[in-house]
Amino acid sequence: MKWGILGMQSKTSLLSKAIINNTIKRYYWMGALYFIALLFIVPLNILMNLPTEDHRYISIARIFNFGDAFFQTVILVTVPVLFGVLLFHYLQNKNSSDMIHSLPIKRDKLFFNHVTMGILFLTLPVVIVAIISFFIKIMYNLEAYYTTMDIIRWAGTTILINILLFMSSVFVGIVTGLSIVQGILTYIVMFLPTGLMVLVSLNLDGILYGFSSDYYMSESILKLSPIVKVFELPHFPLTWKTVVGYIILTAIMYILGNFLYKKRKLEKSMHVIVFTTLHHLFKYGVTFCFMLLGGLYIYATRGGLYWVLFGYVIFSFLGFCIAEGILQKSVRIFNKETFKYYLAYLVTIGILFLGISFDITGYQGRIPQIDEIKGVYFENGFYRSNSELKNNNIYVSNENIKLVQEIHKMVLKEGNKQKFKQKSYGYNERNISVAYHLKNGKIIARNYVIDLSLYQDLVKPLHESMESKLMRYDILKIDPSLAKRITINPNEGNYRKTVTIAKPEEIKEAMEILRQEFMKASYEELNDTRAAWGYISVLLEKDSFEDMYGNKPSEINLSWHKSFVLFESWLEKKGYLENARIQSNDIHYIVVEKVESQEEINKFERNEPIGKIKRLESYDKSEIELTLKNYSPYWTYTKFPKYIIGFYNDKKQQMFMGVFEEKYVPQFVKEFYKE
Repeated sequence: MKWGILGMQSKTSLLSKAIINNTIKRYYWMGALYFIALLFIVPLNILMNLPTEDHRYISIARIFNFGDAFFQTVILVTVPVLFGVLLFHYLQNKNSSDMIHSLPIKRDKLFFNHVTMGILFLTLPVVIVAIISFFIKIMYNLEAYYTTMDIIRWAGTTILINILLFMSSVFVGIVTGLSIVQGILTYIVMFLPTGLMVLVSLNLDGILYGFSSDYYMSESILKLSPIVKVFELPHFPLTWKTVVGYIILTAIMYILGNFLYKKRKLEKSMHVIVFTTLHHLFKYGVTFCFMLLGGLYIYATRGGLYWVLFGYVIFSFLGFCIAEGILQKSVRIFNKETFKYYLAYLVTIGILFLGISFDITGYQGRIPQIDEIKGVYFENGFYRSNSELKNNNIYVSNENIKLVQEIHKMVLKEGNKQKFKQKSYGYNERNISVAYHLKNGKIIARNYVIDLSLYQDLVKPLHESMESKLMRYDILKIDPSLAKRITINPNEGNYRKTVTIAKPEEIKEAMEILRQEFMKASYEELNDTRAAWGYISVLLEKDSFEDMYGNKPSEINLSWHKSFVLFESWLEKKGYLENARIQSNDIHYIVVEKVESQEEINKFERNEPIGKIKRLESYDKSEIELTLKNYSPYWTYTKFPKYIIGFYNDKKQQMFMGVFEEKYVPQFVKEFYKE
């Protein structure tokens, strides 16, 4: 390398012509290859997808929102990291490091020049490609497909992500003494906030009663990683808040990287972690992650509290040994010092675990006062808990907020029994999610698995309230005049039967009756576990209705419950009933068997004799009709003994199956199996 020119450099200039020339000479090919890749991804892709008379569908717009090619996303997350590894590779080689640092140039100037060249290599190709794309737009009049702002947004996003990942790679390269470790650790660091928070959340799910990993992961955890964010760009462009955060993060990594570069000992190349003070951070970080993975594995395989604790100890020790072996580059790591550090870790984690178990922060029992609450979400999952209040999925009346609070207080009484309980739902168990939206803008969210039958006295008035029904049933929120067509299909069995109501006056009548049915229906009727008569689909005018998710569906779907007698009478009056649901005339005969075990169920499913003397087989139409009215879907009832029903046609082929719940077993079945 020609470094004599250094003597001619201005002492006040941050840029070094010699370093810049040397970097360009050695690594220009990287910038050239990156430019060629971008050229194929953007300008050439646009030219290949130009609209023609025979080709109206084009994907040009998707190019600029990162949704056109997976390759574009891949190079976005790999090229900047590779640039960081190559430009600072000299640090990981003792000879190169000694030679460069023997030159009469300060380290901060070396760092600045190499970072500047890396940013230039990553930015210049993007700017040139953006300019080419702009001229293509002008030449071929493509303003309808992408605008100048689309180009600027694409270029700005690409440059920002490039510089962020490049600086991450550089920062890691200062800390480590191996190039391959630099590349691997860069991605670990980028995923670390997300991965660590996911592991912590999933483990707290079993330790902390009421904690919901689903809620927190759906909120923000998954978006903490820039890598994850890159893969979300086609659907979620960068917000100004994210842009500012990335710029600040990049600046912090530059400042810290520059500081550590000046402190780095040259002889530490070829070490995994070159700063001794960071050894403990690396060691305990690996130990902690291994511990969480082990505990999560035991918990996922239905291990109890003591098995989970055992997993924490074993996997943390394994992680500690691996980290120690990497740092010492040896398998001979067992000594008094090693066990002393591991024992200190166990004591610290033990104190933390006890603090969580005894809930010293009051997390588990925290229920806000009613005057603090703006609204409360109460459902069987957090899939829409963070929608705005305008979407009508949050209770705002004081009466219903008080009911939710009372349910929550009752749930907490069973709290200690639920720790480390697997969410394998029993017959009456349900997943219940509560989210208090406070007036100060905060949200207190909890999730529980409860036996819903224990809370019926409170859940019933809550779900029977008009506020709840308007929230849950879209038919109560739409104008009947917006319905274009109603289609009714039977529950199961004979799908050739269907009813289509297209006359405007009949649509209006049906809609009004269905609205009445839902408004007057009790909690028990709306949560009837018996199979519905059928399913109703209402086709709507385009963009005429917004549901609780904020979507504008083209149709709404609802169940035709067995209790909807007014609607059934109306269908019969209009001559639609025969084709609207399965009737006794559609069934040739039924078979009802009382089974005591899963083995007997398997035989029944194969249409094999169970081996019992008694087997109810009925051709009586009144008994078949009674069975159709009272059976439940086959998969809903799990208690033994139970009655399994087979519905058969005249060719002795099974049409479908069902079960009787205890409270719905018809009298003729009880009498037949009466001991």
